[in-house]
Amino acid sequence: MVGNPHLPEIEPIDELDYRNAKEIAERILVLGYIYALTFDVEIQVIKEELVFYNLNKALSDYEKKLLSKSFLSKQEKADISWLPEAIEVLGWAIGLWTNILFMEQCDEDRQADNIPIKQDPDGFYRKAKLISKVEIYKMADLMYRMHWIAKRREIGNLGTYSNDVYMERHKAINWIIGINNNWDEIQTDT
Repeated sequence: MVGNPHLPEIEPIDELDYRNAKEIAERILVLGYIYALTFDVEIQVIKEELVFYNLNKALSDYEKKLLSKSFLSKQEKADISWLPEAIEVLGWAIGLWTNILFMEQCDEDRQADNIPIKQDPDGFYRKAKLISKVEIYKMADLMYRMHWIAKRREIGNLGTYSNDVYMERHKAINWIIGINNNWDEIQTDT
Protein backbone atom coordinates (compact mmCIF):
# COMPACT_ATOMS: atom_id res chain seq x y z
CA MET A 1 0.00 0.00 0.00
CA VAL A 2 1.11 3.56 -0.67
CA GLY A 3 1.51 5.83 2.32
CA ASN A 4 3.83 6.39 5.24
CA PRO A 5 6.65 3.85 4.71
CA HIS A 6 7.21 3.70 8.48
CA LEU A 7 3.77 2.25 9.17
CA PRO A 8 3.48 -1.52 9.14
CA GLU A 9 1.28 -3.07 6.48
CA ILE A 10 -1.86 -4.90 7.43
CA GLU A 11 -1.95 -8.68 7.12
CA PRO A 12 -1.65 -10.07 3.57
CA ILE A 13 -5.05 -10.41 1.90
CA ASP A 14 -4.76 -14.19 1.53
CA GLU A 15 -4.32 -14.58 5.31
CA LEU A 16 -7.55 -12.82 6.20
CA ASP A 17 -10.86 -14.50 7.05
CA TYR A 18 -13.56 -12.14 5.76
CA ARG A 19 -17.03 -12.06 7.29
CA ASN A 20 -19.90 -12.96 5.05
CA ALA A 21 -22.62 -10.49 4.07
CA LYS A 22 -25.24 -11.92 6.44
CA GLU A 23 -22.89 -11.65 9.43
CA ILE A 24 -22.19 -8.03 8.54
CA ALA A 25 -25.89 -7.29 8.07
CA GLU A 26 -26.66 -8.81 11.48
CA ARG A 27 -23.92 -6.73 13.11
CA ILE A 28 -25.38 -3.57 11.51
CA LEU A 29 -28.81 -4.37 12.91
CA VAL A 30 -27.49 -5.16 16.39
CA LEU A 31 -25.53 -1.91 16.45
CA GLY A 32 -28.60 -0.03 15.23
CA TYR A 33 -30.68 -1.37 18.11
CA ILE A 34 -27.93 -0.67 20.64
CA TYR A 35 -27.58 2.86 19.23
CA ALA A 36 -31.30 3.41 19.93
CA LEU A 37 -30.37 3.40 23.61
CA THR A 38 -28.88 6.87 23.14
CA PHE A 39 -32.40 8.09 22.34
CA ASP A 40 -33.67 6.84 25.69
CA VAL A 41 -35.52 3.87 24.21
CA GLU A 42 -36.16 1.54 27.11
CA ILE A 43 -33.65 -1.27 27.46
CA GLN A 44 -36.45 -3.83 27.82
CA VAL A 45 -37.98 -2.72 24.50
CA ILE A 46 -34.63 -3.18 22.73
CA LYS A 47 -34.18 -6.62 24.29
CA GLU A 48 -37.64 -7.70 23.16
CA GLU A 49 -37.07 -6.50 19.60
CA LEU A 50 -33.72 -8.25 19.39
CA VAL A 51 -35.36 -11.50 20.48
CA PHE A 52 -38.36 -10.99 18.17
CA TYR A 53 -36.10 -10.50 15.14
CA ASN A 54 -33.75 -13.30 16.24
CA LEU A 55 -30.81 -10.93 16.65
CA ASN A 56 -30.10 -11.67 20.31
CA LYS A 57 -27.75 -14.50 19.28
CA ALA A 58 -25.57 -11.92 17.47
CA LEU A 59 -25.04 -9.76 20.57
CA SER A 60 -21.51 -9.44 21.89
CA ASP A 61 -20.84 -10.04 25.59
CA TYR A 62 -20.51 -6.30 26.19
CA GLU A 63 -23.81 -5.64 24.43
CA LYS A 64 -25.50 -8.31 26.56
CA LYS A 65 -24.05 -6.64 29.65
CA LEU A 66 -25.44 -3.26 28.56
CA LEU A 67 -28.85 -4.78 28.02
CA SER A 68 -28.83 -6.41 31.46
CA LYS A 69 -28.68 -3.01 33.18
CA SER A 70 -31.58 -0.97 34.49
CA PHE A 71 -30.06 2.22 33.09
CA LEU A 72 -26.92 3.29 31.27
CA SER A 73 -24.30 5.67 32.55
CA LYS A 74 -23.50 8.90 30.77
CA GLN A 75 -20.19 7.39 29.60
CA GLU A 76 -21.89 4.26 28.23
CA LYS A 77 -24.29 6.42 26.24
CA ALA A 78 -21.38 8.52 24.97
CA ASP A 79 -19.55 5.36 23.85
CA ILE A 80 -22.68 4.05 22.14
CA SER A 81 -23.16 7.38 20.35
CA TRP A 82 -20.16 6.55 18.12
CA LEU A 83 -21.66 3.30 16.77
CA PRO A 84 -22.98 4.89 13.55
CA GLU A 85 -19.35 5.31 12.49
CA ALA A 86 -18.92 1.53 12.61
CA ILE A 87 -22.26 1.08 10.83
CA GLU A 88 -20.97 3.39 8.08
CA VAL A 89 -18.13 1.01 7.23
CA LEU A 90 -20.21 -2.14 7.67
CA GLY A 91 -22.93 -0.81 5.37
CA TRP A 92 -20.40 0.15 2.72
CA ALA A 93 -18.93 -3.38 2.82
CA ILE A 94 -22.28 -4.95 1.90
CA GLY A 95 -23.17 -2.39 -0.75
CA LEU A 96 -25.72 -0.27 1.11
CA TRP A 97 -23.85 2.82 -0.10
CA THR A 98 -20.94 3.33 -2.43
CA ASN A 99 -18.82 5.80 -0.52
CA ILE A 100 -17.54 6.72 2.91
CA LEU A 101 -16.93 10.37 3.62
CA PHE A 102 -13.47 10.53 5.15
CA MET A 103 -13.37 14.06 6.49
CA GLU A 104 -16.93 14.05 7.79
CA GLN A 105 -18.93 12.08 10.27
CA CYS A 106 -21.24 9.44 8.87
CA ASP A 107 -24.57 10.17 7.25
CA GLU A 108 -27.08 8.94 9.85
CA ASP A 109 -30.03 9.84 7.60
CA ARG A 110 -28.65 7.55 4.90
CA GLN A 111 -28.30 4.82 7.50
CA ALA A 112 -31.87 5.30 8.74
CA ASP A 113 -33.16 5.09 5.15
CA ASN A 114 -31.33 1.81 4.44
CA ILE A 115 -31.36 -0.17 7.69
CA PRO A 116 -34.61 -1.94 8.63
CA ILE A 117 -35.01 -1.35 12.35
CA LYS A 118 -38.33 -2.72 13.72
CA GLN A 119 -38.81 -4.68 10.48
CA ASP A 120 -38.33 -8.26 9.37
CA PRO A 121 -34.62 -8.43 8.45
CA ASP A 122 -34.90 -11.26 5.87
CA GLY A 123 -35.05 -8.91 2.88
CA PHE A 124 -32.10 -6.97 4.28
CA TYR A 125 -30.08 -10.19 4.51
CA ARG A 126 -30.97 -11.18 0.93
CA LYS A 127 -30.03 -7.71 -0.38
CA ALA A 128 -26.65 -7.70 1.41
CA LYS A 129 -23.77 -8.59 -0.91
CA LEU A 130 -20.14 -8.41 0.12
CA ILE A 131 -18.27 -6.01 -2.15
CA SER A 132 -14.86 -6.93 -3.57
CA LYS A 133 -12.44 -8.30 -0.99
CA VAL A 134 -9.66 -6.34 -2.65
CA GLU A 135 -11.67 -3.12 -2.22
CA ILE A 136 -12.30 -3.97 1.44
CA TYR A 137 -8.61 -4.77 1.91
CA LYS A 138 -7.59 -1.39 0.49
CA MET A 139 -10.12 0.32 2.75
CA ALA A 140 -8.73 -1.56 5.77
CA ASP A 141 -5.29 -0.18 5.02
CA LEU A 142 -6.68 3.33 4.51
CA MET A 143 -8.70 3.17 7.75
CA TYR A 144 -5.60 2.10 9.63
CA ARG A 145 -3.67 5.07 8.23
CA MET A 146 -6.51 7.54 8.86
CA HIS A 147 -6.74 6.36 12.46
CA TRP A 148 -2.95 6.65 12.83
CA ILE A 149 -3.05 10.25 11.60
CA ALA A 150 -6.06 11.16 13.77
CA LYS A 151 -4.34 9.89 16.91
CA ARG A 152 -1.28 11.99 16.23
CA ARG A 153 -2.95 15.29 15.40
CA GLU A 154 -3.29 17.95 18.06
CA ILE A 155 -5.87 16.96 20.68
CA GLY A 156 -6.67 13.78 18.72
CA ASN A 157 -8.57 15.44 15.89
CA LEU A 158 -8.27 15.13 12.13
CA GLY A 159 -10.06 18.03 10.57
CA THR A 160 -12.90 18.95 12.88
CA TYR A 161 -13.79 15.38 13.92
CA SER A 162 -12.71 13.27 16.78
CA ASN A 163 -10.29 10.39 16.72
CA ASP A 164 -13.31 8.32 17.87
CA VAL A 165 -14.71 8.47 14.31
CA TYR A 166 -11.64 6.75 12.95
CA MET A 167 -11.32 4.32 15.85
CA GLU A 168 -14.89 3.04 15.30
CA ARG A 169 -14.35 2.77 11.56
CA HIS A 170 -11.03 1.01 12.08
CA LYS A 171 -12.68 -1.44 14.48
CA ALA A 172 -15.45 -2.22 11.99
CA ILE A 173 -13.12 -2.85 9.05
CA ASN A 174 -10.85 -5.02 11.22
CA TRP A 175 -13.86 -7.12 12.21
CA ILE A 176 -14.93 -7.46 8.56
CA ILE A 177 -11.51 -8.77 7.51
CA GLY A 178 -11.38 -11.18 10.44
CA ILE A 179 -8.69 -9.65 12.63
CA ASN A 180 -10.69 -11.02 15.57
CA ASN A 181 -13.99 -12.91 15.76
CA ASN A 182 -15.08 -11.21 18.97
CA TRP A 183 -16.52 -7.73 18.35
CA ASP A 184 -15.59 -6.67 21.90
CA GLU A 185 -11.92 -7.57 21.41
CA ILE A 186 -11.16 -6.02 18.02
CA GLN A 187 -7.79 -4.29 18.17
CA THR A 188 -7.34 -0.85 16.66
CA ASP A 189 -3.67 -0.39 17.39
CA THR A 190 -1.89 2.20 15.28
